[in-house]
Amino acid sequence: MYILDIKNCRRCLFFLLLFLVLLLQIKVGFLSEYKRDRVLGLQSSPEEKLNIVINTYNRTLTLYKDGKVFKRYPVSIGKPTTKSPIGEWAIIGKSKGWGGGFGTRWLGLNVPWGIYGIHGTNKPGSIGRAASHGCIRMYNHHVEELYELVLVKTRVEIIGERLPVTVNRVLRPGQTGLSVMQLQDNLNERGFNSGYRDARYGATTKEAVLELEAQFELKRDGIADWNVLYILDLPARE
Repeated sequence: MYILDIKNCRRCLFFLLLFLVLLLQIKVGFLSEYKRDRVLGLQSSPEEKLNIVINTYNRTLTLYKDGKVFKRYPVSIGKPTTKSPIGEWAIIGKSKGWGGGFGTRWLGLNVPWGIYGIHGTNKPGSIGRAASHGCIRMYNHHVEELYELVLVKTRVEIIGERLPVTVNRVLRPGQTGLSVMQLQDNLNERGFNSGYRDARYGATTKEAVLELEAQFELKRDGIADWNVLYILDLPARE
């Protein structure tokens, strides 16, 4: 004859209720974080301007507030074979709990040719070295602090060595890549403001090309054709 074990049933019920409560807390916390970041990501900080500069030479990440150093952290950068992306980017996403090699926090960057971000690590001994696949690694407690300070759309500049790129094609609005970044570099050097060096041929880069075309009496179409590339001393070739 089967006898119901009331004690065991109560214990199982207790653990089931505990699990459901924890699951609810995680879900509510995730949604709150998601909504907060979505709202804050639509606007810049009204009281202070934050931006990040990552120096691959001395392997540091510096957070600036209103143009002044606010925080500085040691970081790990990309290996020589998988270098971190040099340029001017922005944070496009924030998330928690990736775990493993990504540590406890993730700040995604809008690099157009791959998935790069600032994140924690499960290899704290790598901090201060060129050891990653291109991402910026931080100690978990440091990236947790940074995560709470920055917003989606915070600007991130990565400084380091970048070899000149051979531009062997006409460049047009909407294109992305290292050739576009080289175009932006050369435009800025000649006094034509192409905006952020973000490897995206956007509206500001097009305006810079239009300004150059007007100055040199070229057809004003905003396209970096062979004439534009020649004027900018880009190593263009057919």
